[in-house]
Amino acid sequence: METTVIWPNHNSRASIEKVFESLRCIAKQKYTDFELIIVDDGSVDGSDKLIYNFIKEEKLFNEIPKIKFIKLSKSYGFTGAVNAGYRARSSDSKYVVIHNNDACMYEDTLKEYVNVLEENEHIGALQGIILNAYNPHIVDSAGGYLILRLPSSYIDVIHLRGIRVDVLKAIISKYADKVGIPITFFEGTLPIIRIEAVKKAMGFYGERNLFITAAKFYYLEDILLSLMIWNAGFSVYLLNKIIGYHYRSLVIKSISRLPYFKQLVVRNYSTLRKIVIHSLAPGIHVLLDLVFVLRSLCKSIKLKDLTYIRTIIEGFRFYNAITKSINISDINISNLLTPV
Repeated sequence: METTVIWPNHNSRASIEKVFESLRCIAKQKYTDFELIIVDDGSVDGSDKLIYNFIKEEKLFNEIPKIKFIKLSKSYGFTGAVNAGYRARSSDSKYVVIHNNDACMYEDTLKEYVNVLEENEHIGALQGIILNAYNPHIVDSAGGYLILRLPSSYIDVIHLRGIRVDVLKAIISKYADKVGIPITFFEGTLPIIRIEAVKKAMGFYGERNLFITAAKFYYLEDILLSLMIWNAGFSVYLLNKIIGYHYRSLVIKSISRLPYFKQLVVRNYSTLRKIVIHSLAPGIHVLLDLVFVLRSLCKSIKLKDLTYIRTIIEGFRFYNAITKSINISDINISNLLTPV
């Protein structure tokens, strides 16, 4: 199979009709040289059984060339589920698509994606414009950019979402080449990624993993991998085409209920910021880190809660842990950031 589609699921029973809709969209793809890997991330609500029964009843086995099911014994988060699917991919797979279970591709999306990557070997990852399923005039996902704020050394993560579709397409058309426009990072909703680029970017770790499993979600999956793909000599692009739609809140609601959700978001942001600062200012990153920690401490004191500063420090420790798996110390992304 030339392309692997990884479709993670976690406790989706409350929105199961939208999940079934997502699977139907995959089954309608005009492009057929792909496998679908369904990864259940330790669901305890029975949604995994509902999904399996749905595929049998709808006879999707006849529509989708190859389907694999993976049931994880516990929840490893979005990153762990995607990594499990990535390890189970066919040995001849050249591309991997991450497909949220609350998103839908249009029927020509896979064909378009593969054609673009076949014709443009410098592109390591690609995503199209994804509509807000509740309001199709609004963009749900289109990748984004990082902005470095000086002298505070904060990083702003700018997602191309929440804007009108016609406005975004007008901007893209003004600056686009034959594919679209370069973006700093893709989002993990419906991107396609060149496996060769992952292996070159992540080294040995990229043989079995797309993401850092312990990151779980937010900042250290799609953004970090995008930065490493750029650093490996490939590009990340936004395709100048609408390729699907997304019921964003369905997944976010279930994740945001987790007791450690806010801490993980802050920790991952702290780690991402350290990666970026270490890349841009290797000579003075320690000083900039100190300023960042002091500002974070002031925020904790203002909130009368030391959890925030502890989580920031945990992000620094997580940075050190990541360096044991992948080489992030020599990432050079100075040309990808806009200083403000």
